[in-house]
Amino acid sequence: MAQCLPSTELIACKHPQLGRSNSSPWYKLCGSGRFSSPLTEPPTTFPPPTPTVPSHPVAPLTSSGRVPPKDAHALPGGIAPPSYSRKSGTVMQKKRPCPVLASFSVQCGQPHPTTTTPGCRRAVAASRTAMAWRAARSRVMTPLLLRQRGIASCIDPSVGLTEEQKGFQKVALDFAANEMAPHMAEWDEKEIFPVETMRKAAQLGFGGIYVKPDVGGSGLSRLDTSIIFEALSTGCTSTTAYISIHNMCAWMIDTFGNEEQRHRFCPSLCSMEKFASYCLTEPGSGSDAASLLTSAKRKGDTYVLNGSKAFISGGGDTDVYVVMCRTGGPGPKGISCVVLEKGTPGLSFGKKEKKVGWNSQPTRAVIFEDCIVPVGNRLGAEGQGFNIAMKGLNGGRINIASCSLGAAHASVLLAQEHLTVRKQFGEPLANNQYLQFRLAEMATRLVAARLMVRNAARALQDGREDAAVLCSMAKLFATDECFAICNQALQMHGGYGYLKDYAVQQFVRDIRVHQILEGTNEVMRMIVARNLLQG
Repeated sequence: MAQCLPSTELIACKHPQLGRSNSSPWYKLCGSGRFSSPLTEPPTTFPPPTPTVPSHPVAPLTSSGRVPPKDAHALPGGIAPPSYSRKSGTVMQKKRPCPVLASFSVQCGQPHPTTTTPGCRRAVAASRTAMAWRAARSRVMTPLLLRQRGIASCIDPSVGLTEEQKGFQKVALDFAANEMAPHMAEWDEKEIFPVETMRKAAQLGFGGIYVKPDVGGSGLSRLDTSIIFEALSTGCTSTTAYISIHNMCAWMIDTFGNEEQRHRFCPSLCSMEKFASYCLTEPGSGSDAASLLTSAKRKGDTYVLNGSKAFISGGGDTDVYVVMCRTGGPGPKGISCVVLEKGTPGLSFGKKEKKVGWNSQPTRAVIFEDCIVPVGNRLGAEGQGFNIAMKGLNGGRINIASCSLGAAHASVLLAQEHLTVRKQFGEPLANNQYLQFRLAEMATRLVAARLMVRNAARALQDGREDAAVLCSMAKLFATDECFAICNQALQMHGGYGYLKDYAVQQFVRDIRVHQILEGTNEVMRMIVARNLLQG
C-alpha cells in the first residue's frame, strides 16, 4: 500500500486560546502528504500463475500463522491476499475445477449437498479471504484517499480560495483524515458520541467558527465556515453535522444574547467543554414550525415550560439547550427563545432513537414538565424567537449543505479509486465508457453544488436581501445532488458498496437526512417559489 508522508503540523493558530496574534496569519504549515502508488486489486482468478502482493506499511503478524511469506506483507490484522494459504504461507494449488457461487455455496457434484472436495474447500476459503482482503482494503483506503494531495483539478475544493482559506481547509482535511475517518465506521456501528475527538477539533477553533473572538470564537466568515465543514465531513459526515448544529447554537447566543449571556455560555461552548442542542421541532410541528405548542408561562422572574421537542440532535448527552417556546398568542409573533442547562428541574429526555444514519450523534425527545427557567435566560425580546430561529436556520442550511459536499467529494474519490482497480470482463471498470460518463456527471454536479453553496455563504455574510432565498436554493440543490452522487458511487461499487465494510454506504446513509432537516427540501422549494412570485 502507498505510504503517506508526514501530515500537516499546526505551528501557530489564530484561535484566541492558542495564542492568536492579530498581525500574524492563522497558521503556519509545514510538511506535505502524497501517495507513491495506489493499492492494486487482488487477483480475480484462483490461483494466479504468478502471485502479486500489494505492499503495506503495517508489519505482518508472523506469529499468528495468517500471513504470506516473509517477502510479502499483509493488511492490518494479518489478512493475506487471496492467493496465499492462511496457514502455511504458500501459494495454494487447485487440484481440480470447482465453481464458487456468489453466495459462497459450492456445487461439487457429490450426492450430499454438504459434501465438498478438498479443492472446493480451498476455493471457498480463497473466496472468503478475497472478500476479507477487499473489505480491509476499503477500510484503510478511506483515510488514505482523504490525505491524497493529487486531487483532479476539476474537483479540487481549494480552487478559488485565498491562501488563508486554503490553510483552514488543509488543517480541517488533515484532522478529518487523521482523527475522524479511521473511526467513522466504529462510531456508526457502536453509536459512539465522539466527545474527545470533537474537543480536539475545538482546540483548532472549530467549536465556535463564526462566533466573535472576545468570547472564545474564531470570528471567521460564513464562507470560511462552509469550507471547514465540507473538509471535516469527508472524515465523518454525522459527527461534522453535529458540530455544525453546535456552532449554530453558539452563534445564536453570541448574536442575540446580552453581554452577560454571551460571556456565561459562549466560552465553554467554543471550547466544547459543553455541547449544545437546538430545540425547534415538535411531534406536531415539523415544517410548520410557527405552530409549535411548547408553552412558557411567565411567573415573576421565571418562565414555566411545558411541552416537548422531537428529533433533537445530542438530546440527553448535551449540556445547553436553545429552545423555541410560546410566550404569547398563536403564530410566529408569540414565540420566544430561551436557553436551558442540563439538570434544570423538570427537564427530561425520551429514549435514544434508532436511526438509519447519523449514528455518531444521539437523538432524543426533549421533555419539559413544569420546567423553571429564569427570565434572564431569554435571548432577545419576547416574541423575537421565531425570527431568531429562522436566522439561525439560514446559516444552518449552508452548514448542512457543506456537510453534503464533503460526503459527495469523498464518495467521488472512492468511486474513482474503485473503478481504477476493480476488473470485470478482463479489464478495469474505468475502461467502461458508461461508467466514465456517470463519473463525469458526478464530478460536474459536485462542482456546481459547491459553487452554489459558496455563493449563498457570501450573500449571507454580506447581509444581502436575497440571502435567505439563496440559502434555501443552495440547501435544496446541494443536498439533492450530493445524495445522488453518493448513491451513484455506491452503485458503482456493486455488491461491495452494500457492505458495511465499505465507507460509501455510510456516506449514503448519513447524507440522506440532509434532504429533510433544517427545513425539508419541499419547504425550500416553497421559499424559492414564493420569492419569485412575489417579486
